[in-house]
Amino acid sequence: MDLKKFLKEGSDVIKAVKADASKQVDLIEERKKLIESIETLKALYEIKNAEFKELEIEIESTKIRLPRAQAEKDWDDKYQIRDLTEHYEKLLENVRTLEQEVRSLEEKKERLRVELKESEIFRTDQLHNIENADFQEFDEIIQAISNFKPEKIRDEDHLKAQLVAVLRTKFPEKKVEREIGLIQNHGVVDIVVNSKYAFEVKVPQDRTSLRDLISQLDEYKEEFPMICAIIFDSQESNLTKVILEYAEKYKQKLMIPTIILRGSKRFS
Repeated sequence: MDLKKFLKEGSDVIKAVKADASKQVDLIEERKKLIESIETLKALYEIKNAEFKELEIEIESTKIRLPRAQAEKDWDDKYQIRDLTEHYEKLLENVRTLEQEVRSLEEKKERLRVELKESEIFRTDQLHNIENADFQEFDEIIQAISNFKPEKIRDEDHLKAQLVAVLRTKFPEKKVEREIGLIQNHGVVDIVVNSKYAFEVKVPQDRTSLRDLISQLDEYKEEFPMICAIIFDSQESNLTKVILEYAEKYKQKLMIPTIILRGSKRFS
């Protein structure tokens, strides 16, 4: 056998063996990697399978709960509708009750209006009758004083005393008082009859006293609407024209009547 040829064939065999061994190593590595991939896929499969089973359980549970939930919803809706219906009926009943109360109040209001009107008419008639009676009585007293002829007087107090005496004689049934203090002001009314007819007496010395009487009468009228001024026109004072002038002012400005008594003063 040729040695070169033998060595060459041996070398080729060794190369083939080495190549085969290298190939075997690669296959082993590839198989190892494949096994690892399979294990990984297997683990992943187990996870996904577990998740799938949980999902199946949840689906089955949902299938079971769904009719119950729908039934509960239907039940709640039914009772909610019933509650709303009952609430509406109660509100409607309250509205009807309120409407009835309103009608009742309107009827009561109308009755009160009629009664008030009748009462006001009656009250107006009564006041009118009372006022007429008061004015008539006031005028009667004024006429009695106007017809009085005073004696000679010493001063204003003397004239007041004569007037009180005449009134008590002429009207014994009436209460005649002197020097009545006012409630709202500090003034004093000279003569008051039956606590409502007032008379302010003045024996003037000059125009000033007649002018000052305007403010007095204006204050006294607040408490005694029926008030009359009594002015003594002394023959010695020569104030007749001025007295007539101020009597007209009392009438125009204050709507207060004035009695003018003429006479003489006593000088002692």
